[in-house]
Amino acid sequence: MAISVILFFLWENRKNNKAQDKASHIIKEAESKAFEMITDAKKESLEAISKAEKTEERILEKEEKVDRRLEKLEERKEKLAAQEDLLREEKEKIEDIRFDLE
Repeated sequence: MAISVILFFLWENRKNNKAQDKASHIIKEAESKAFEMITDAKKESLEAISKAEKTEERILEKEEKVDRRLEKLEERKEKLAAQEDLLREEKEKIEDIRFDLE
């Protein structure tokens, strides 16, 4: 009878050990998968950040180009306004001369 009790406890212990081994294996796989997922997520986020930074750089470059073009347009506008003023003055002088000639 003592042998059957010992065999029963050994059998139960064996089942418990198998269950613990399976649980340990499942936990290790889960931890490994979680680590892999975290690593992949970090890699993807770094790639996304890198792309966003490159996009931001391109946007800033385009903004600078637009600003430069606007400055050139403002300069041209000022030159045209100055030329327009000169032409008005010339026109007034011509009209004054015509008036004097009449």
